[in-house]
Amino acid sequence: MFKLLARLWAGASPALADPHTSSGFQQTQVVDSRPDTRPSVAWSARSAEVGALGHDRARATMLLGQLLAADGQAALNAERERRLLASYLDFSEVPAQAAVVRQDERGDYLMILLEGRVAMERLLPSGTRVRLGDARAGDLLGELTLLDPHTRYSQCTTRTPCVFAVLKPQSLEWMMRAEPRLSSLLLVWLARRLSAHLRRMSARVAGLAARA
Repeated sequence: MFKLLARLWAGASPALADPHTSSGFQQTQVVDSRPDTRPSVAWSARSAEVGALGHDRARATMLLGQLLAADGQAALNAERERRLLASYLDFSEVPAQAAVVRQDERGDYLMILLEGRVAMERLLPSGTRVRLGDARAGDLLGELTLLDPHTRYSQCTTRTPCVFAVLKPQSLEWMMRAEPRLSSLLLVWLARRLSAHLRRMSARVAGLAARA
Protein backbone atom coordinates (compact mmCIF):
# COMPACT_ATOMS: atom_id res chain seq x y z
CA MET A 1 0.00 0.00 0.00
CA PHE A 2 2.87 2.36 0.87
CA LYS A 3 4.52 1.90 -2.54
CA LEU A 4 1.20 2.32 -4.34
CA LEU A 5 0.45 5.60 -2.56
CA ALA A 6 3.99 6.79 -3.23
CA ARG A 7 3.53 6.25 -6.98
CA LEU A 8 0.11 7.89 -6.97
CA TRP A 9 1.22 10.90 -4.93
CA ALA A 10 4.36 11.40 -7.00
CA GLY A 11 2.19 11.94 -10.06
CA ALA A 12 -0.34 14.12 -8.28
CA SER A 13 1.79 17.20 -7.59
CA PRO A 14 0.09 20.30 -8.99
CA ALA A 15 1.95 22.58 -11.39
CA LEU A 16 1.57 26.25 -12.09
CA ALA A 17 2.64 27.94 -15.27
CA ASP A 18 4.21 31.33 -15.49
CA PRO A 19 1.35 33.74 -16.33
CA HIS A 20 3.86 35.95 -18.16
CA THR A 21 4.65 33.33 -20.81
CA SER A 22 2.98 33.56 -24.21
CA SER A 23 0.64 30.65 -23.52
CA GLY A 24 -0.27 31.71 -19.99
CA PHE A 25 -1.84 29.07 -17.81
CA GLN A 26 -2.39 26.71 -20.73
CA GLN A 27 1.29 25.76 -20.49
CA THR A 28 2.26 23.79 -17.38
CA GLN A 29 5.70 23.12 -16.03
CA VAL A 30 7.37 19.85 -16.93
CA VAL A 31 8.48 17.99 -13.81
CA ASP A 32 11.80 16.20 -14.12
CA SER A 33 11.21 12.54 -13.34
CA ARG A 34 14.80 11.96 -12.21
CA PRO A 35 15.25 11.81 -8.42
CA ASP A 36 17.16 14.69 -6.87
CA THR A 37 20.20 13.32 -5.07
CA ARG A 38 20.88 16.37 -2.90
CA PRO A 39 20.70 15.75 0.87
CA SER A 40 17.28 16.17 2.44
CA VAL A 41 16.59 18.88 4.99
CA ALA A 42 15.56 17.12 8.20
CA TRP A 43 13.02 18.56 10.62
CA SER A 44 15.69 18.70 13.35
CA ALA A 45 17.69 21.17 11.25
CA ARG A 46 14.67 23.22 10.15
CA SER A 47 13.18 23.40 13.64
CA ALA A 48 16.46 24.76 15.01
CA GLU A 49 16.62 27.27 12.14
CA VAL A 50 13.13 28.69 12.77
CA GLY A 51 13.30 28.58 16.57
CA ALA A 52 10.66 25.88 17.04
CA LEU A 53 9.91 24.70 20.56
CA GLY A 54 8.41 21.48 21.82
CA HIS A 55 4.68 21.71 22.46
CA ASP A 56 2.81 20.15 25.35
CA ARG A 57 2.17 16.56 24.20
CA ALA A 58 -1.13 16.17 26.01
CA ARG A 59 -2.56 19.36 24.50
CA ALA A 60 -1.22 18.56 21.04
CA THR A 61 -2.74 15.08 21.20
CA MET A 62 -6.06 16.68 22.15
CA LEU A 63 -5.85 19.07 19.17
CA LEU A 64 -5.02 16.17 16.86
CA GLY A 65 -8.01 14.23 18.18
CA GLN A 66 -10.30 17.19 17.58
CA LEU A 67 -9.14 17.45 13.97
CA LEU A 68 -9.60 13.75 13.37
CA ALA A 69 -13.07 13.83 14.90
CA ALA A 70 -14.08 16.83 12.79
CA ASP A 71 -12.81 14.98 9.72
CA GLY A 72 -14.97 11.94 10.45
CA GLN A 73 -12.02 9.69 11.32
CA ALA A 74 -13.68 7.75 14.13
CA ALA A 75 -11.27 4.81 13.88
CA LEU A 76 -8.21 7.04 14.25
CA ASN A 77 -9.84 9.14 16.97
CA ALA A 78 -10.48 6.25 19.35
CA GLU A 79 -8.45 6.95 22.49
CA ARG A 80 -6.02 4.07 22.01
CA GLU A 81 -5.35 4.87 18.34
CA ARG A 82 -5.06 8.59 19.00
CA ARG A 83 -2.49 8.10 21.77
CA LEU A 84 -0.63 5.47 19.76
CA LEU A 85 -0.49 7.75 16.72
CA ALA A 86 0.76 10.62 18.88
CA SER A 87 3.65 8.47 20.09
CA TYR A 88 5.03 8.43 16.52
CA LEU A 89 4.74 12.21 16.07
CA ASP A 90 6.83 15.18 17.16
CA PHE A 91 4.86 18.22 18.33
CA SER A 92 6.33 21.68 17.81
CA GLU A 93 5.24 25.28 18.15
CA VAL A 94 6.69 27.70 15.61
CA PRO A 95 6.64 31.53 15.74
CA ALA A 96 5.09 33.70 13.05
CA GLN A 97 7.04 34.55 9.87
CA ALA A 98 9.01 31.29 9.88
CA ALA A 99 9.64 29.34 6.65
CA VAL A 100 8.90 25.78 7.73
CA VAL A 101 9.05 24.48 4.14
CA ARG A 102 11.17 26.01 1.38
CA GLN A 103 10.54 25.80 -2.35
CA ASP A 104 12.90 23.59 -4.40
CA GLU A 105 14.56 21.96 -1.40
CA ARG A 106 14.46 18.28 -0.59
CA GLY A 107 12.75 17.44 2.65
CA ASP A 108 11.56 14.26 4.25
CA TYR A 109 9.08 15.37 6.88
CA LEU A 110 5.32 15.82 6.78
CA MET A 111 3.58 18.44 8.92
CA ILE A 112 0.00 18.43 10.14
CA LEU A 113 -1.07 21.94 11.09
CA LEU A 114 -2.88 21.70 14.42
CA GLU A 115 -3.26 25.38 15.18
CA GLY A 116 -2.53 28.65 13.37
CA ARG A 117 -2.28 29.72 9.73
CA VAL A 118 0.43 29.23 7.09
CA ALA A 119 0.90 31.06 3.77
CA MET A 120 1.74 28.91 0.74
CA GLU A 121 3.58 30.63 -2.12
CA ARG A 122 5.48 29.71 -5.27
CA LEU A 123 8.18 31.78 -6.94
CA LEU A 124 7.82 31.54 -10.73
CA PRO A 125 10.78 31.66 -13.17
CA SER A 126 9.75 35.21 -14.09
CA GLY A 127 10.36 36.31 -10.51
CA THR A 128 6.68 36.67 -9.75
CA ARG A 129 5.61 35.27 -6.39
CA VAL A 130 2.20 33.61 -6.56
CA ARG A 131 0.12 33.21 -3.42
CA LEU A 132 -1.37 29.71 -3.53
CA GLY A 133 -3.51 30.14 -0.45
CA ASP A 134 -3.43 29.64 3.31
CA ALA A 135 -3.18 26.40 5.23
CA ARG A 136 -5.38 26.11 8.31
CA ALA A 137 -5.79 23.61 11.11
CA GLY A 138 -6.08 20.11 9.66
CA ASP A 139 -4.09 20.85 6.50
CA LEU A 140 -0.93 18.99 5.52
CA LEU A 141 2.43 20.48 4.53
CA GLY A 142 5.20 18.55 2.80
CA GLU A 143 3.12 15.42 2.31
CA LEU A 144 4.48 14.67 -1.17
CA THR A 145 8.17 14.68 -0.29
CA LEU A 146 7.64 12.26 2.58
CA LEU A 147 6.97 9.61 -0.07
CA ASP A 148 8.60 11.08 -3.17
CA PRO A 149 12.28 12.11 -3.64
CA HIS A 150 11.56 15.25 -5.68
CA THR A 151 11.95 18.80 -4.40
CA ARG A 152 9.24 20.75 -2.63
CA TYR A 153 6.82 22.63 -4.83
CA SER A 154 6.15 25.73 -2.72
CA GLN A 155 7.31 27.71 0.27
CA CYS A 156 5.24 27.58 3.45
CA THR A 157 5.62 30.45 5.91
CA THR A 158 3.76 30.77 9.19
CA ARG A 159 1.47 33.80 9.29
CA THR A 160 0.68 33.32 12.99
CA PRO A 161 2.25 31.28 15.77
CA CYS A 162 1.51 27.66 14.83
CA VAL A 163 1.43 24.21 16.37
CA PHE A 164 2.47 21.28 14.16
CA ALA A 165 2.49 17.52 14.40
CA VAL A 166 5.54 16.32 12.46
CA LEU A 167 5.86 12.84 10.97
CA LYS A 168 9.34 11.75 9.91
CA PRO A 169 9.99 8.90 7.46
CA GLN A 170 11.70 6.76 10.09
CA SER A 171 8.66 7.08 12.33
CA LEU A 172 6.35 6.09 9.49
CA GLU A 173 8.49 3.02 8.74
CA TRP A 174 8.45 1.99 12.41
CA MET A 175 4.69 2.45 12.53
CA MET A 176 4.17 0.35 9.42
CA ARG A 177 6.18 -2.49 10.94
CA ALA A 178 4.79 -2.33 14.46
CA GLU A 179 1.23 -1.09 13.85
CA PRO A 180 0.14 -2.00 10.30
CA ARG A 181 -3.55 -1.28 10.96
CA LEU A 182 -2.79 2.15 12.42
CA SER A 183 -0.43 3.03 9.56
CA SER A 184 -3.04 1.94 6.99
CA LEU A 185 -5.68 4.14 8.61
CA LEU A 186 -3.22 7.04 8.70
CA LEU A 187 -2.22 6.66 5.03
CA VAL A 188 -5.87 6.57 3.95
CA TRP A 189 -6.55 9.74 5.96
CA LEU A 190 -3.47 11.44 4.50
CA ALA A 191 -4.57 10.48 0.98
CA ARG A 192 -8.00 12.03 1.59
CA ARG A 193 -6.46 15.22 2.95
CA LEU A 194 -4.12 15.38 -0.05
CA SER A 195 -7.07 14.96 -2.41
CA ALA A 196 -8.91 17.83 -0.72
CA HIS A 197 -5.75 19.97 -0.93
CA LEU A 198 -5.33 19.29 -4.64
CA ARG A 199 -8.96 20.23 -5.30
CA ARG A 200 -8.43 23.55 -3.54
CA MET A 201 -5.22 24.16 -5.48
CA SER A 202 -6.97 23.38 -8.76
CA ALA A 203 -9.67 25.89 -7.91
CA ARG A 204 -6.99 28.46 -7.08
CA VAL A 205 -5.20 27.90 -10.40
CA ALA A 206 -8.51 28.17 -12.27
CA GLY A 207 -9.21 31.48 -10.55
CA LEU A 208 -5.76 32.83 -11.46
CA ALA A 209 -6.24 31.69 -15.05
CA ALA A 210 -9.59 33.46 -15.27
CA ARG A 211 -7.98 36.74 -14.20
CA ALA A 212 -4.95 36.37 -16.52
